[in-house]
Amino acid sequence: MGIEEKSRKVKSGPTTLEDCGFLQMMGYDLECVIDLFEIKKDSTFIGTTADCIYEKLKSIDGFKDLASGFEGLGTEFDVILKIGATQNASANGQAWWRGSNQPIEITFNEIKMNRSALEVARTIVHEMVHAELYRAINTTNPTEKELDFRETFNTYVMMYRGSADQQHNLMADEWVTKMGEILKDVHQMLDSDGYNTFKNVYYPNGIPDHFYKSVAWDGLQGTIAWNLMKNITTTPPIKSPLEIITQDIDNVKRGRKNCL
Repeated sequence: MGIEEKSRKVKSGPTTLEDCGFLQMMGYDLECVIDLFEIKKDSTFIGTTADCIYEKLKSIDGFKDLASGFEGLGTEFDVILKIGATQNASANGQAWWRGSNQPIEITFNEIKMNRSALEVARTIVHEMVHAELYRAINTTNPTEKELDFRETFNTYVMMYRGSADQQHNLMADEWVTKMGEILKDVHQMLDSDGYNTFKNVYYPNGIPDHFYKSVAWDGLQGTIAWNLMKNITTTPPIKSPLEIITQDIDNVKRGRKNCL
């Protein structure tokens, strides 16, 4: 093989960083940038606003950490994202464990995709947490961290009946803050003009951290932690925690639907 032939761009591309590095050593002119996410997109998802939002989320460290169990070629479990009908017609989305030899399927409800961009982002993060819980529970090669998680999850299994109750109560206790941090980091990236307009109208002194945590609570109504907040009362004009969350969730519905 001559130098001229080796120096041309590789069009098909290597499939791993190791392959890419080897080809560089052989003299090929290529950049080693591999998308390690084994989170696949169904044709119903590609090119949609949800797809744009997902691509923005992929640049957020917290989301990268959430999705890390599905990274790299040959991962034990894959995830596939799609838009369509959900088993519960009123659900924003659903994560479906189909068995150890099947991808975890996340379906976003087609009739719920016209919400604000941040609401859709919340649904993507929420369903990805479900997928991560399924992965950690079912992996055949658990890490020490995953073994600790299984012990925690078994406690929730004994406390709550029904997989949705188990996972949602665990999410309410362990994931709300993390989910809120992801939403905070991605908000301005979705549409900077829309972000500024939203801030000026609803939070002129700056969007507080509790807003994003409140948004993360959406979908976890009815959990033990949510019901406990109902018992917290305050003296007006001080708002109770549940009143603050309810107001924030109402506000996010008025955000723009754009992802630019």
